[in-house]
Amino acid sequence: MSIGEAIIGESAYKVGTTVLRRGWRRFTEVIRSNPNIKKVKLCLRHRGYTTDDLRKAFSSGVEVLFVSIMSGHTVKQLEPYLEMAKRTRTHIKALTWDPDTSPDTVENFRRHLGESESDPTLTLRQVRDAANHWDGWQKRYPEYSQIKYFRSTPTMQGYVVTDQWALVELIPYRTQPNERPALLLTKKSDAEAFGLFSDRFQKLWGDN
Repeated sequence: MSIGEAIIGESAYKVGTTVLRRGWRRFTEVIRSNPNIKKVKLCLRHRGYTTDDLRKAFSSGVEVLFVSIMSGHTVKQLEPYLEMAKRTRTHIKALTWDPDTSPDTVENFRRHLGESESDPTLTLRQVRDAANHWDGWQKRYPEYSQIKYFRSTPTMQGYVVTDQWALVELIPYRTQPNERPALLLTKKSDAEAFGLFSDRFQKLWGDN
């Protein structure tokens, strides 16, 4: 039975707001029997409450891979976090979107974001500002930060704490920053799901 068939079957057994056991059992059997269907923690509007996670990452004492796209509150206000990294000997590897990315590419991404409608060139400036900020942080904290630019089209951003956990922000169409969801993945709870995103972030680093 496919997951779609299970959902249809589950729906067929609904009475009001009650799901009868037979329909729910068919649904859960499919979920449990398919190793490719993962239970992951999806944090809605995560930026309102994941600041502590960023602190934990930058004071973890291990290597952290941080992927960002453009300048914003987080990138501009990184100094206290980098001071944490310095104190705890946490090494930050940061990837930010290449400031030489073509204006047309950045504009298409801006349309996806639905931001800066009154000033479309702002997004391009923010991409370039992010690179400048990261370059500045690297000069100020050379022992604890390493910066690279990536050229591919961004699909997500976030950070991976080596062999421990990751916060991956998703970028749905026309969803404002404070409304974006994120996946919170840990190696302990699901090594395969964590490994997928960790490996892809590391691949992005290695290819640039």
